[in-house]
Amino acid sequence: MRFSSSKLAKSLFNRVVPGLICWCLFSPAIAGTTSTPLLLRKPTVSRTQIAFSCGGDLWIVDPNGGEARRLTSDVGIETDPFFRLTAP
Repeated sequence: MRFSSSKLAKSLFNRVVPGLICWCLFSPAIAGTTSTPLLLRKPTVSRTQIAFSCGGDLWIVDPNGGEARRLTSDVGIETDPFFRLTAP
């Protein structure tokens, strides 16, 4: 059976491209080189802290980054963090 160059290219493309896509998508996850993105919801900002909802709990973190600290761990789902404005 004889292939024309366009059929050969199409056949090669149909086999190689899906493999490359799978490799690009799954190799970092398998290797563990990337961190899993978190679904942080409804952030609110004060002068000194950022509060957000993640996994049904409220968290707080320094605006410059660092380790987030969990504020709630109840059975229910907590959302919509806010900072109360106080008089100076």
